[in-house]
Amino acid sequence: MLHVTAQEMIDFTLRDEVIRSRYLYRGESEEGMYRRVAHHIARAEDASLRWERTFYALMSSGRFMPNSPTLMNAGCNTGQLSACFVLPIGGSTDSIFSALHATARIFEGGGGVGFNFSDIPPRGPDRCSCGVVPVMTLFDTMCDMMRSKTKRSGAMMGMLDREHDGIEAFIRAKANEGALENFNISVSVDDEFMQHVEDHPLWDTICTSAWQIGEPGLFFRDAVNASNKNAPIRCTNPCGEQPLAPYGSCNLGHVNLARFVNDGAFDEEGFADTVHAAVRFLDDVVDTNCYPLQEVARTTLRHRKIGLGVMGFAEMLIRMGVAYGSKASYEVAERTASLLKRHAHHASAVLAEEKGPYPAWRGGDPFRRNERVTTVAPTGTTSLIARTSPGIEPIFSFVYRRRIRDPSHRDTTALMVEPAMEWLIDAYGLDRIAVLDHYATRGTPHHSIPEDVRALMVTAHDLHWRDHVNMQAIWQRHIDSGISKTINMPEDATVDDVKGAFAHAWASDCKGITIYRNKSREREGVARCGRGGCEAP
Repeated sequence: MLHVTAQEMIDFTLRDEVIRSRYLYRGESEEGMYRRVAHHIARAEDASLRWERTFYALMSSGRFMPNSPTLMNAGCNTGQLSACFVLPIGGSTDSIFSALHATARIFEGGGGVGFNFSDIPPRGPDRCSCGVVPVMTLFDTMCDMMRSKTKRSGAMMGMLDREHDGIEAFIRAKANEGALENFNISVSVDDEFMQHVEDHPLWDTICTSAWQIGEPGLFFRDAVNASNKNAPIRCTNPCGEQPLAPYGSCNLGHVNLARFVNDGAFDEEGFADTVHAAVRFLDDVVDTNCYPLQEVARTTLRHRKIGLGVMGFAEMLIRMGVAYGSKASYEVAERTASLLKRHAHHASAVLAEEKGPYPAWRGGDPFRRNERVTTVAPTGTTSLIARTSPGIEPIFSFVYRRRIRDPSHRDTTALMVEPAMEWLIDAYGLDRIAVLDHYATRGTPHHSIPEDVRALMVTAHDLHWRDHVNMQAIWQRHIDSGISKTINMPEDATVDDVKGAFAHAWASDCKGITIYRNKSREREGVARCGRGGCEAP
């Protein structure tokens, strides 16, 4: 149970402190940040003043937020605006240390990197290869060393093909506390493996580990490459939502769905206008970006991949009077995801008519400015800035404590109240202090909250794993790239539950999956965050 005083509720604003410490330059305000970013990105446009005003309005209104590196670096010396990268890595010393150096440069700009380590031979008796896990440990150590030089902690995806001889050691690599903490790990599997999982002892190993520590996740490579006409994609960014070719990068942005609900109805016209402007913004980022490597610049400019996604879906449902996981919520998801796809693809096609298609475009492919247009990311910090719920995740907890560093640089804890909870309090005229104090100290809604309102207060742990996967699958049908989502399970979930979720995700044409069983990764009361969002508050 939590204990909170009324004074504590109003003494500290985490959002303001995060913006101040991570994004603002000396003497800069939040409004100044949006003006700086809008001015820099609009330089790609002939009518730069017009689009600068439009881009500023997008961000300052909270209707759209770009990824963190764009907010941090646009208009400054660093200039790296993308969040997502994938780098190749082989077994030679030159390849390993070249990738290590490139990764450090990406970290300095606030990006994250994914690697498929399958080209590194397993460690053998003749020690001709150091093996996959020692190489990952080298990168993990470098990431720790870089923390003092970056505003945003580095993160990595480590992936290995299921056929690799070192796969067992890779799956066990994070079993011990503190091992490879800067990595998320996933096993790359094909349809043949998933069609005959009962014939593969590796299946039990994967699922048992995922049950124990929440990793590895699965990367369904055949689903990812089904519509890919170029070299096979073998890896994703650290959070799993952006499959990329070697030296690929992508910049992300997120439309705040909650801002388009008025009196319970969704404003489709306003949403369409925002999507069109946001696609142009992200496409302009490709041209105003500073790339850490020439190879990354060439690959990115050739394909011009962007990742427009959403945040605030759970809050949107609450404002519409729909419970997450209900049949109605699936219908809203289907309709909203379809609208996102339609308007985003149309916006990219309009840009192609105006500025030309991406250079790698070939006749027969959709005529667009961008090879990939949509993605759903976790939006952890950006949803905090926009004051809404992250990505397409359900609310994890309506009231919770979060460990933070206060303005005096002292570690403390603050009571966090989800924006959706604040909206419910205002919309239904509830007693804020009484409701929050009761929820925080007893873990249950206050008796003054009407039953129909309580029915809307669905959390991640109120849902069955099948509800989580079904929601991810609905969105995936309309998304070009991938989905970052955590499939939450209760503490008493079984290994068979994990197997069921993995198999259902594959059968539902998801491109990947990660699960988290409650408390499975807590060490001495400290919870860690996974690729799809916070595993515990």
